[in-house]
Order: sequence, then structure tokens, then C-alpha cells
Amino acid sequence: MIITGGTAANSLTFNTNQNNQIVSGIAGLTIKNFEKFDFSGFAGTINFTGNANPEEVIGTANNDTINSGAGNDILAGGSGDDSITGGAGNDTYFVDSLGDTISELNNEGIDTVESSVTWTLANHLENLRLSGIANINATGNDLSNFLRGNNRNNILDGGAGDDN
Repeated sequence: MIITGGTAANSLTFNTNQNNQIVSGIAGLTIKNFEKFDFSGFAGTINFTGNANPEEVIGTANNDTINSGAGNDILAGGSGDDSITGGAGNDTYFVDSLGDTISELNNEGIDTVESSVTWTLANHLENLRLSGIANINATGNDLSNFLRGNNRNNILDGGAGDDN
């Protein structure tokens, strides 16, 4: 099966209560020319691999694996414990679970994490913004980080580096 979008910005939404199919496991499935993928209504778990185009990916409520490839990507794993890997480009990650993990290699762009839980930046991530209504904290890494709290009581610890 081949699903092909047009030349404009295209979105693909998966909305099914069936949890017996994994998108990467559908035999012969190829998705071309789509930039936005919303799996939030999908009852299963996703194992998503992107390409060199910018993408926006929203995961499921389960433990997803998202590998975006190059491009300025927006990646939200959903409410499970997700494994998210960016790539070259300025990526934005949305995390909401202490079990989420983010992987970036050195010199792959200026990346931002927006977190609704207390979060510590992993290596090669530059910016951290806190969201939500909880009293949560932000901790930087050895890079020069930009940390921003939410509207609650936060502790912002820049770690090593020249932080803002």
C-alpha cells in the first residue's frame, strides 16, 4: 500500500481503537510526501522513522519510538515512556513523562525541550522550557543552555556552561 500526499503541507492522522497493528509492521506500507503525523488516536504503539524533510509527529498514549531524521522537527511522544531521536536540524521535543528519553548527536542543531515534568537536559540539547501547572524544575547540561520556568515555583539549575 502506498499513501501519497500532494505538494502542499499534508497531514496524516491515525485514528483507530485497534491495537493489533503497528504502523511500521503493515506489510508494504509506504507513506510519501507527508509532513505531519498524528498517532494520538491510535491504540497501538508506533515505531516511526522519518526522512530528511521537516516533520511534526505526535505519538500515542503508549511507549513509542520516534526517529525523525534531518530537518527542523516537532516531536511529541504522547503520554507513554517514549524514545525520541531527532537528527540534524533545530528540533523541538515535547516530553510529559520521566520515562521519556531524547537522543541527539553533537552539532545537530539548536534543540529545545518543552517539558511538563521535572527535566534534566541530556547531552547535545540546548534549551529547556517548562510548561504545565505543576511546581517542576529544570536542569541544564555542560552546554550554554537557555532555561525558562513555567508560571509556578521552579528551580532552574543551568549546570556547567554560560547559561541564561
